[in-house]
Amino acid sequence: MLQGAKVMIVIEGNNKKVMDYISRRLDIGNVKFGKEMPLDGTYNLEDVLEEAVDMAIYLTALILYMKDKTDA
Repeated sequence: MLQGAKVMIVIEGNNKKVMDYISRRLDIGNVKFGKEMPLDGTYNLEDVLEEAVDMAIYLTALILYMKDKTDA
């Protein structure tokens, strides 16, 4: 945390929406895998890289789709 930075409690607005979404995704993972997100090195760098590349692919496909619709 930045030295001297104020801590803000997120109770409304866009940040609240983001936090709620992340919380829901964590809850889904808890149910699907029967445990919380591990912080013990369960996922190695290769796992994380694969997930990041998959995300980049999904984002690129959606952005190109939206761009095509806007340009039409």
